[in-house]
Amino acid sequence: MISKEELAWQAGIMEGEGTITIARSPRKNRPSYVFKAQIDVCNTDIRLILPFKESWGGYIHCHKDPRKEKKWKDVFTWHCSVNTATIFLRSLLPYMKAKHEVSKVVLEFLDYRSLFKHRFL
Repeated sequence: MISKEELAWQAGIMEGEGTITIARSPRKNRPSYVFKAQIDVCNTDIRLILPFKESWGGYIHCHKDPRKEKKWKDVFTWHCSVNTATIFLRSLLPYMKAKHEVSKVVLEFLDYRSLFKHRFL
């Protein structure tokens, strides 16, 4: 179980370095779109990203700076899995301030999607 202190810390990182949104993506060979919750945290310091993976799963992607003269640090992005998005947002919601409302909207979206029997991509 994650402590209240850890949840509050993660909420603070999420508020400053995270993205909570509903993303629209085109479908292969279809004229319609698929909508999905997208929850990410990005930073150049992997020590801020690792606790999210350890607590919630998902995966971390490293975007390396492709320039020959490297002036920028590599960026690490944690992506929350669809399976844990609801519990992640519900756990952090009491500690959110700036992203409180958008978190509630995404939770409503996830709750609505869960009413359907077939699985969305």
